[in-house]
Amino acid sequence: SLLYLVTWIYLSIGFIVFMFIPSVAFVYLEGWTYDESLYYTFITLSTIGFGEMVGAYGSAQPYSDVYKIAIVVWIMFGLGYWVMLLNFLQKALKRKLVPKRIRVQFKAKQLAKQAEFMRQLMHKVRETS
Repeated sequence: SLLYLVTWIYLSIGFIVFMFIPSVAFVYLEGWTYDESLYYTFITLSTIGFGEMVGAYGSAQPYSDVYKIAIVVWIMFGLGYWVMLLNFLQKALKRKLVPKRIRVQFKAKQLAKQAEFMRQLMHKVRETS
């Protein structure tokens, strides 16, 4: 239960600091709605980055250079935080600090992904033969 508590605390802090607060800033600095800003923070920090929204692009404001640097720093720290959290969870899974039923579900999903990959690979091999 301590692992769950720590994980929820880190997730909450991460969402507040790297998603919700920057979204409020983008509402004022970019003129986006809060939904658009939250969408931008999610796609940026999840590295999906479709590219239809870019912060500080085309802004002719006097602070635009500092703003662009601040966005780069936010992205670097945000990505670092999420990688650190995922690494923590991965180590917890490996050390068996997570209950067995969750580990079994996690392994089942991994096996399903590997099976799907092998199925697609075999299909491509058959097509080329």
